[in-house]
Amino acid sequence: MAKNKEGKKKGSALFVIVMIILAGVFAVALYNVVNYYVTSSRNEAGFEELRELTEDTAEAENDEETIEVYFDDEGNVLTEEEYLKLAESGKVTVIEDEGLYPDESDGDKVLVKKVIKPSFLKLLRINRYFTGWITVPNTNIDYPVVHTPDEPEHYLRIDFNDEPATCGTPFVGDGCSTESDSFVIYGHNMNNDTMFGTLDYYKEEDFWKKNKEFTFSSLYEDNTYTVFAAFETEISSSAFPYYSFVGDLDKESFDELVENVKEASMYDTKLEPEYGQQLLMLSTCSYHSNSGRFVVIAYKNDDTKTDKKSK
Repeated sequence: MAKNKEGKKKGSALFVIVMIILAGVFAVALYNVVNYYVTSSRNEAGFEELRELTEDTAEAENDEETIEVYFDDEGNVLTEEEYLKLAESGKVTVIEDEGLYPDESDGDKVLVKKVIKPSFLKLLRINRYFTGWITVPNTNIDYPVVHTPDEPEHYLRIDFNDEPATCGTPFVGDGCSTESDSFVIYGHNMNNDTMFGTLDYYKEEDFWKKNKEFTFSSLYEDNTYTVFAAFETEISSSAFPYYSFVGDLDKESFDELVENVKEASMYDTKLEPEYGQQLLMLSTCSYHSNSGRFVVIAYKNDDTKTDKKSK
C-alpha cells in the first residue's frame, strides 16, 4: 500500500511539472502571437502616416511638376532655396549623379542634384534611401521602397524610420536600381496581410484579369506596369535564379528571363514584353516549400523603348 501511495505521489508530481511546462510554453507562444500582431499594427500605423504625408503634399502642390533638390555628404536634403543660401556662404560644387553619397572635393562642399516629385521631398528628409513608392490595386500593397546599394538587405527588419521592425520595409534588391533594365523589390509575406502579404492574390488568374496593372512611382515620375507572369519558385541550385537577372540586360539575358518566368507562370497571360521595356519583379516568401518564393513580374508601360542596339 505504501509503495502504491508513493507511486501515486510521484505520478501526481510529474503531472504537475508537465502541466507547468505546457502552461509556460503556451504563455510564451501566446505572447509571441500577440506581440507579432501588436507590433505589426504599430508598424502599419507608421506607414499610414507616410501615406497621408505624401497625399497631403500632393494636394497642396502640383505634383505633375518636378523640383530640384540637393543631397550633401551627410544625407541631408536641401531645397533649391536652401542650396542658394549655402552657395552664397561658401564654395559649393554641384554634380548630377545617381549616387546619394558625394565626397568632399578640393575643399568645396559637394552636392548631388536630383529631380523629384514634390510630394516625395518630406519622405526623402525622413529617409535618404527612399527611392520610390509601390501601389498594387485591390491589395494592401501601398508602401515606400528603399534602396541601399552597399547593404541591400539593410531594411529587411528595419522600418522606414530606421527602427527595428519585423515587417521591415520593401527594398530594391542587389545588383540593380529603379533605373535598371530589370529590378526586383522584396517585401515580407506578413501573416496579417500587410507588406507583401497579399501579393499572392496573383496566384489566381481571375484576380490578374481584373488587376493587370500596378504603379511604381520613382522619385521623379509615376509609372504603370503590366503583369505578364506570376510564379512560385524556391531558392535552390535547381531553381531558376530570377533574382540574378537584374541590372542591365543584353537581349540574350532578357529573353532567357522572359522565357523562364512565362514557363513557370501559374497561368498563361498571353502577354510578352519587348526587349527594351523595363522589367520589375515583386518577390516575397511562399510557404509551399522551406525556401519558397512567390514572384510577380511586370513590364513598364511606355511607348518609347530604351535603345539597346549598342548592347
